[in-house]
Amino acid sequence: MYYEFYIDVFFVVNLLVDFLLLTLTNQALGGSASPLRNLLAAAAGALGACVLTVFHPGNFTAGKKILHLALAVFMVKAACRIKSPGKMVRGICVFYGASFLLGGILSAVPMGKRKGILQFFTITFTAYWAIHIGIRLCKYLKGKDETFCEAVIWLNGKSMKVKGLYDTGNRLRDPLTGKPVCVMEMQTFFRLLKKEEQEVLKGFFGRAEERKWEVWQRLAVSLKPRLVPYSSVGCENGLLLVVTADGMTISSGEKKGQVKHPVIGLSQTPLSPCGNFQIIISPEIADSRRGAL
Repeated sequence: MYYEFYIDVFFVVNLLVDFLLLTLTNQALGGSASPLRNLLAAAAGALGACVLTVFHPGNFTAGKKILHLALAVFMVKAACRIKSPGKMVRGICVFYGASFLLGGILSAVPMGKRKGILQFFTITFTAYWAIHIGIRLCKYLKGKDETFCEAVIWLNGKSMKVKGLYDTGNRLRDPLTGKPVCVMEMQTFFRLLKKEEQEVLKGFFGRAEERKWEVWQRLAVSLKPRLVPYSSVGCENGLLLVVTADGMTISSGEKKGQVKHPVIGLSQTPLSPCGNFQIIISPEIADSRRGAL
């Protein structure tokens, strides 16, 4: 018994499959590689597979497995522009995982319906879109979980942990520093202050003679309170009292980052009727953070 081997067909099939796998890998990793870059990496992988098949025919020996693994590493690294070892491991796992799923879907189709290049491409693209939709669904569900986070506010040696919510609609910035403004419930923030300090901030909109000047001067140095104009639904021209804390740590899943001197707006009304969160985190906080957040 013998088989006819067409190297050109083998190259085209590997090119198509590798291109789809690299596209899925790039999507899962959140990369920004262009289709052309994926195609070039897939072409290199298909060419390498042809060379390995011609010069190392037969069963999948240990040496051949290592060479195929090295080829996969090269393709993923070249296509997705991966530099860190940790991300490289995740990329290879996603690449082989997508390959396993793609192969499983293909093997589930009866052999008679897989004959012919047109049928093969149709089934392959159908399997690709099934995996593509699955990855998008997983990222969507994961994104919903990552909408909420935990924030630790630091001020004058004290700390407080609160629940936070990422709000893409919060684009408020402090005109003085240019930093994004997070909005927090005033009563919650007051836990970090003494009673007399709370009274001074509550009377911020009152007349100057009503303030306790000694306390006010201390707060002026530590919190730098000021008014920032803002607009929202139901309030086109409003003024929000903002303060500057010493630091803030934000944790979301395995990600954690630290913001130095965050600007926090104090809301006199509850942010969540059900108490699900006490601070609204600006998505632009990434511009002023440090760490892996």
